[in-house]
Amino acid sequence: MDKIKNCLKSFDIGFIFGIGMVLLGLILVILPGSSLTTVCTILGIGVALKGGLELFKYLKAKQIEAENNNDLVSAIVTLIGAFILISHPRRLLSIIPMLIGIGILVYGITSFFKARSLFSKITAVITAIIGLGIISSPFAFAEAVTSILGVALIIVGIIMIIKTKDTITLKIEGKDDDGYTEVEFKDVE
Repeated sequence: MDKIKNCLKSFDIGFIFGIGMVLLGLILVILPGSSLTTVCTILGIGVALKGGLELFKYLKAKQIEAENNNDLVSAIVTLIGAFILISHPRRLLSIIPMLIGIGILVYGITSFFKARSLFSKITAVITAIIGLGIISSPFAFAEAVTSILGVALIIVGIIMIIKTKDTITLKIEGKDDDGYTEVEFKDVE
């Protein structure tokens, strides 16, 4: 009976986790830009707390040593980084897609000059155009990737909900003649 109760607990966790994934996915699909800037701001607050702790550690130290000076420099750099994360999240979020766009553009151009067939040249031009599109609007690219991630989370969440609703797996453990643990899984419907 305890084994069935444990299965029901795992059923509840899987079901709740699936609902959470669907809700998070919906937020990412509906508000991709806000989601990204919120994550960046939360990260900035975390970095600011770390910098504040480093500054506190420096100020609390009684002796001024080389190590303490390193703590001060680390605290100042960390606090500046936190300020940038919090005050300019969209600019920072544009850097990574910008680098991806440059990489895709360079790949498209080099592929064009290496291409021997017309089809390869056309795909290289399309690749370069995609790279230029990402470079021209990097935040839109980041939002699109966030939306795609949201759709994936929704799909996985729905699958988890259906899976945990349809089947509860009962895990039965025992020892064989050699003392090894054997595990058998049975579906309880």
